[in-house]
Formats: sequence, structure tokens, C-alpha cells
Amino acid sequence: MRESIWTVRVSWYAMYFTLFAVQIAGAIAYIAWLEVANVENENAYDAFDAIIRGSSSFVIVAAATSLIAVEVIGMIGDRLFRQRYIQEGRTQERKLWEDWNRRREEAAAKGESFDEPPPSTRELREA
Repeated sequence: MRESIWTVRVSWYAMYFTLFAVQIAGAIAYIAWLEVANVENENAYDAFDAIIRGSSSFVIVAAATSLIAVEVIGMIGDRLFRQRYIQEGRTQERKLWEDWNRRREEAAAKGESFDEPPPSTRELREA
């Protein structure tokens, strides 16, 4: 169960934090490259301070874009897998009913009684 639209599913933490870390690392590397080459920074402290100030606002952007990307990838993947599993379930259910009906018809053709109950949802889950 999800608490908020802004929470990431536990199973997707690795993907979220990987994407977030890649974005942050890229932003810091780019800003560091710009600030080290900037002649207005007189010493290493000025360059470091400029890198931190320049990178800090990108943290929010990276967090939001990572969340959106993970959610979109998750929705697409969920929809594709759900369709696949629904189709597999329907195929399994159809096979159980066809097998049951075949046994019922064979018993009727032989004149034997057929007391086997039809497939239930419990049998579908076990199959």
C-alpha cells in the first residue's frame, strides 16, 4: 500500500536511487567542470562553494525526475506483465475446464456416473 503519490515502492528503491545518483553525479561533474574553469573563482574554496551552490538546486530536480521516470517505467512494466499474466491465467483456466469437460463427456459416453466437481478458483491457483 502506498502512503502518498510522492513515495516510491520499496521494490523500486534500487532503480530510483541509481537514477538519482547518476543524475546528481552528472550534474556535480558538469558544474565542477564549469566552476574550476571559471577565472572568477580565486581559490579552491571559492570553486568548491560555487559547486555546492550550483548543485544544491539540482537535487530537487533530480529527485523529481527520478521519481517520475521510475513511476512511468513501473506503470509500463506493470501493464505489460499484468496483461501477460492475465492471458496465462485465462489459458490455464480454459485448459482445466476443457480437461474436466472431456472427462465428463467420456464418462457420459461410457454410461458412467461423473461426480467430479467443476474446477474451482483454488484449483486454478494451484495449477
